[in-house]
Amino acid sequence: FLVDIASISPSILLRMQAHDRISDFRTAKLRYLRLARLFRMQRFFAITEEWKVLGGISNAVLALCNRVGLIIYMVHVMACAWSATALEVQASGMDVMTWPAGLQAAKGGMEALYTEPWGLYSLSLYWAIMTLTGIGYGDITPQNYIEYWVASAGMLLSGGLWAVTIGEVCGVLTNLQPHDTAMKLEADKLNWLMEERGVSSDKRKELRRYVYEVAHVKKMEDQTTVVQNLSPMLQGYVIGAMMDNFYSKVEYLRSLQPDRVVRLSSSLKPRLFAPGETIHPERSLFLIRRGIAARNGKIMTAGEVWGTDMILENDHLRESNPVRCLSYLEVLSLPVEALHAVTDNAPDQRVKIRWAQIRLALWTAIRKIGAAGQMLKRNSGIDLAQLEPEEVSLLCVDVLEGNFRNPEPWLQRRMTIRASKSPVASPRASPQPSENARAGPPPASSIAPSDIAQMKAMLELLTRQMDMLTPAAAKRQ
Repeated sequence: FLVDIASISPSILLRMQAHDRISDFRTAKLRYLRLARLFRMQRFFAITEEWKVLGGISNAVLALCNRVGLIIYMVHVMACAWSATALEVQASGMDVMTWPAGLQAAKGGMEALYTEPWGLYSLSLYWAIMTLTGIGYGDITPQNYIEYWVASAGMLLSGGLWAVTIGEVCGVLTNLQPHDTAMKLEADKLNWLMEERGVSSDKRKELRRYVYEVAHVKKMEDQTTVVQNLSPMLQGYVIGAMMDNFYSKVEYLRSLQPDRVVRLSSSLKPRLFAPGETIHPERSLFLIRRGIAARNGKIMTAGEVWGTDMILENDHLRESNPVRCLSYLEVLSLPVEALHAVTDNAPDQRVKIRWAQIRLALWTAIRKIGAAGQMLKRNSGIDLAQLEPEEVSLLCVDVLEGNFRNPEPWLQRRMTIRASKSPVASPRASPQPSENARAGPPPASSIAPSDIAQMKAMLELLTRQMDMLTPAAAKRQ
């Protein structure tokens, strides 16, 4: 309010003077009160703070824009002050030369350039830019003591502003892309190391390429640090946007509560592997963010996952084939210990994980037992339907314990078991069963009783093996 009153007071006083209410007042000086409007510029800083929130403007870019705006404003003020000095000296009637007169005497030119407002402002703006940047051509110089004072003040202010601007611009440009700067520094260090250690030229190319590729991993680590500084609710929003593709591909992760997902995401570790590198099996879940890999003859690209069987406690049920990198492979890895730490104090979440573990274990076990049966039939011509329940149990135990790699040892054990069960031949003839006994009751269904017994034995054995081979999971349950 006070700023507005001060800025409009010249108009009020000029009207009063026009009606002879004010006398002996230098009305020209009243116009300078309009400069009070400049104090309203402080609202501009509040507006820029709002821009940061609404538009997401980079602080580095905003700092550069603020500095450029300040320089333009400073140049404009200096130009106005320099031209106003000449006009004030001419209006005062002092018998001294002004800088427009000296410039006109030295260079000549259009009369309007030295008398009209736009001409004086153009020359003053040229002088202000020249003074601010320190170029100093020397064609526009002060001609009286008032102009010397104004020029001295302008040089002091503009010199300090220019020095601060140069320093701030250098700092902003240095930190504008911190990841690229850090990557270039690491590349220089690597070059010095390879030069001192005498690394071959072929290996140098691979090492430099890896340093440039690992910059994406460093950026991901910095993003993780930024997310951890947010509140839990905001972390959930950010992680939901970043990792939704990851968690939606894994059944037992989709059922986790949002707060558990936030805690689990803090354990995600970005990793980078070089082309031709082999990733050996480990109890971790992997998400491909960038690159191409192959496993079991299947090509995997960005967005695909492997290692979902990390929740299985039985080492022989988990996939044991390694992953081969066909290009630079950037992944996110989640260790199984992180999942246990998140669900240990949440019974409802632990039950869901346990059920997923049981389903995955049963499916994997049946698939591996089926593959063992196919191998047995292919090598020895024995079908699973021809086996006794005890032999099926023996086969399941060997598969779940990782002992069924070659059918020959298992066939020898089978023959040993059958030989131990065979009765000793008796010299007496065994009694012949009667006709009714030989016929027996008619079957109740088309499924043979031996098949039903084998199926029951297999399910009982799998359940027993699950409890036996997953002690840690059973203890958590």
